[in-house]
Amino acid sequence: MKFNFVVYLICAAVNVPAQILNSGFENWTVIISDTVPDNWNMSNDGSGRSLDANSGSYAACVWNYNWFNKGWMVNGDVTGQNFSISNAYTGGTPISSKPLSLHGYYTYNFGLNTGQPDSAFVNVILKKYNTALQRPDTIALGRLFLSQSFSYIPFTVDIADFSVCNDPDSIVISFWSCYNTFCSCTTMSCCECLYFCIDDLSLQFPDRIIKIDEWFNGFSVYPNVISEKATVRIPRAPVENVQLSLYNSTGQSIQSWKENPGTETEFSRKNLESGFYFLQAKAGDTILGTRKLMIN
Repeated sequence: MKFNFVVYLICAAVNVPAQILNSGFENWTVIISDTVPDNWNMSNDGSGRSLDANSGSYAACVWNYNWFNKGWMVNGDVTGQNFSISNAYTGGTPISSKPLSLHGYYTYNFGLNTGQPDSAFVNVILKKYNTALQRPDTIALGRLFLSQSFSYIPFTVDIADFSVCNDPDSIVISFWSCYNTFCSCTTMSCCECLYFCIDDLSLQFPDRIIKIDEWFNGFSVYPNVISEKATVRIPRAPVENVQLSLYNSTGQSIQSWKENPGTETEFSRKNLESGFYFLQAKAGDTILGTRKLMIN
């Protein structure tokens, strides 16, 4: 049974999620002899600033050096962490919502590796600190391999969500000058053999709109003949909380409480008498849906 049937979309007031810091690579700091983009870290060799930008004055570039070593760049601080592909979960910057994808622009030239078709690649990792295990957990991940392009073209990294009910506390975005196959250069000197430039990054977040029917389909109580306890599933929604209200069969309000969207919570019958009840979910003044309960 469903009351107050709503077919339109409702907007929800939410905090704007954190975006990528220095996403256009316009701000740089000179540290000793290196020039490093603010809020980012780069490999000691094989990285730097370029005047050839997609927009604005600068872009960031990474390239192979010492014939074969990969150049890399990552957001956040990785000082003293020996950053590499195998421990690319280090670093990062704070974020509170899950993006769907990373967008940007790039160029990639093979240079002195005789034009062999290697690829640059992008890693995106969303992390949540696990207090029980005292370590960060990866809750979403994206990777994209990029082919040669002599001029700036757009790229999109889709981010796969591994833990639907968890929001991240940080995001790690890293760029690498090559993958594996043809990373080596053919000249016995330091050279820019695989040259990868990046500019104008942005994150795409879910639409801040709730479609009532879709939310209602995911709103559930099981088991729905309740002897002692049941589980209430509350779908994800771009709101701070969902208010749940329990009514008896005559419409009298029994109790109300708030839960976070994207969670499952335990419902206990306690001293409720056997019979039919109705559990209603609201976001602000908008009724999202109502479920009929049977307490045995």
